[in-house]
Amino acid sequence: SDISVTEVPARLPQGISILGQTTDESVGHGVMLALAAGLNRAIRLVEGELKADLKVFLTGGDAELFLPLLEKDVDHRKNLILEGLAFMISAG
Repeated sequence: SDISVTEVPARLPQGISILGQTTDESVGHGVMLALAAGLNRAIRLVEGELKADLKVFLTGGDAELFLPLLEKDVDHRKNLILEGLAFMISAG
């Protein structure tokens, strides 16, 4: 289900508001919200196209910032690359 505009402030990571105190902050927050909206839309489109409820993985250093803004529960794997390398080494 879509996130209502009124829900966005409550979902933002602690210390981040929709309104920034500076131009840089405001632009940064706007970019973050736009990226989250794009991720939500992409997930819905792919799931609709495949007619499937997909398991979604979110990785990377800033992934934690997006978790509360996503409509779908995702599997957050902060160190996915390192996990993959460790698996490859252990598999020989």
